[in-house]
Amino acid sequence: MTCDVIKPELLGYHLGTLDLVLRDGIDAHLLACRGCLTRYLEVKRALEDGQLPDERPSPALRARVRADVAAIVAPRPRRIRPAYVVGFAAAAAAIFLFAFELGAGKLHLKPAPQSSQSDSQLIDAQQADTSLKVL
Repeated sequence: MTCDVIKPELLGYHLGTLDLVLRDGIDAHLLACRGCLTRYLEVKRALEDGQLPDERPSPALRARVRADVAAIVAPRPRRIRPAYVVGFAAAAAAIFLFAFELGAGKLHLKPAPQSSQSDSQLIDAQQADTSLKVL
């Protein structure tokens, strides 16, 4: 690995976000290159002192962080809760049964019996008064 490849990855190396192959490569390079080791120690001290390093993270690290954030923030698909489904089905069934009974009642109504002796069944006011007096 070269110094140009190592320098942008020092922040990720310190934070432990690199994959094992890249991390092993940086370990080997830091043992052999005094300049990159000094640069790593500067990054480490800056982070420990609360200062931000002047380097930007590598494109690979940025892409990985963006993907992780997108996975956390991504909206989850809404699912219908079973309680709502059962409640809706019960309400629909009740409405259906009510409408069915209402419709069935109107269709099966028996017509009022027609009597041929309608005049004989009628009483006049005088007969009604006498029948009330008897009671």
